[in-house]
Amino acid sequence: MRTKAPPILVIAVVQAAFLVLPASSLAEPTGEELQARCRAAETLESGGSVGALDALNASQCMSFVTGLTSGLHVAKLLVETGRSYCPPQTLSPAQAITIIRDYFSEYPELMHEDAGLLAADALITEFPCARGLAAPRRSAVE
Repeated sequence: MRTKAPPILVIAVVQAAFLVLPASSLAEPTGEELQARCRAAETLESGGSVGALDALNASQCMSFVTGLTSGLHVAKLLVETGRSYCPPQTLSPAQAITIIRDYFSEYPELMHEDAGLLAADALITEFPCARGLAAPRRSAVE
């Protein structure tokens, strides 16, 4: 009989795996890959136990789906508020992280709000499209 790994151990294994995986393994998954990763997430959600690789797969599924749903929510807010987002094609993840981190530092009073909306607001404020410019907002949920 398999015993469930303590949650802290699973988290440590997943974090360690991200440190040693090649960047190509973190690229956008195919539908087949996402389906396999999400099976592991469903196993965990239903109270089942998984090994370290499946824990990593479950984490990747949950991260992907969370990012997707947050992105769709932000897209809906862009339409509703008339704001626009036109980043340069050369925007790297490292540059985006710096912009988001700086935004968090500039608006500490907003840190209790949804992180996805705050991060989106940071990037939208930094890269509005030429048409439909909007002034920077002071709340990510306005």
